[in-house]
Amino acid sequence: MWYALLGLLAAIVSVAFTDSLLGLRAWFPRLTGVPRWVHPAIGGAATGGMAVAALALFHLNGIAGDPYKTLTLVLTGKMTMTAMAVFCVLKLASTVSSYSSGGSGGIFAPALFMGAMLGGTVGYIDVAVFHHSQDAIGAFAVVGMGAVFAGIVRAPMTSVLIIFEMTGGYGLVPPLMIANMTAFALARHWRHTPVYEALLAQDDIYLPHGSGPFDPGDSESLPGLDGETAH
Repeated sequence: MWYALLGLLAAIVSVAFTDSLLGLRAWFPRLTGVPRWVHPAIGGAATGGMAVAALALFHLNGIAGDPYKTLTLVLTGKMTMTAMAVFCVLKLASTVSSYSSGGSGGIFAPALFMGAMLGGTVGYIDVAVFHHSQDAIGAFAVVGMGAVFAGIVRAPMTSVLIIFEMTGGYGLVPPLMIANMTAFALARHWRHTPVYEALLAQDDIYLPHGSGPFDPGDSESLPGLDGETAH
């Protein structure tokens, strides 16, 4: 049940991330009063502000810079639930700000980071309610990584293989598949077009599907094409 709930939450985070990314990426080109070369600086300033806030609140990095120390704390169950929840939200907002403004960075690593924070939060609740071992927090964090990745990138089996390679064991495969498929199915239902295809569509690039070309009319509206909603 908890892993299905994690899949549901991962789908919500995935769709929120994708919609925010596309919406802000569509907004920046309409910011004609500011030179285009200044746009990455705006996103960078927002990201930097959130990184400073995280450092001030929790004395931890991960919003900008090396995230491994913070991830290690989550995977070993040594991070508070509040910190994990806040880091999940801040990482989502900072990644959207940086990527949408034209700054450097990608989607893969932030998806894993957000998933770890989300999974760790659910794991913390599980430990508090059912008094399971603290090791459960790390297990939920690992499953959360795969679930959010599956919801954003729409590659559930890829995330299973990634997590298997990270852990080197089969123990988490069943819960990972439950969370992954839940996140994948719900995210696909709520937003049919995957993030990478939606980003290409904003640039008027459409990938072929099957025997025929991709028809934007077959999917939901994609914001940001020439400042309008494309159908």
